[in-house]
Amino acid sequence: EKEYMEKIVNLNESINSLQKRLACNGNSSEREKLLNEQITKLEDQLNKLHESAAIDKEALKTTQRELWKVNKMLSNLQIDKRILERELKGETEQVNELKS
Repeated sequence: EKEYMEKIVNLNESINSLQKRLACNGNSSEREKLLNEQITKLEDQLNKLHESAAIDKEALKTTQRELWKVNKMLSNLQIDKRILERELKGETEQVNELKS
C-alpha cells in the first residue's frame, strides 16, 4: 500500500507540474495539446493505481479474515485434543485399575 501511495503522489506531482507548464506556455497550441494528452495519460494511470490499491486492500482484508478463521479452528482443535487426552488418560487409568 505504501508503494501505491508513493506512485500516486509522484503521479499527482507530475500532473501538477504539467498543468503549471501548460498554464505558462499558453501560446503553443501543439504543445498544449501534447501536454493535455500527457495529463490525461497520467490521470488514467493514477485512476488505475487507485483501483489496483482498492483491489489489493480488499484482497488483504479477505486473507486476514481467512487467517483468523484458520487460527480459530486451530485453537478449537487444540482444545479438543487436550480434552481427548484427558479422557484417554482417565480411561487408561480405569483399565489399569481393573487389571489390578
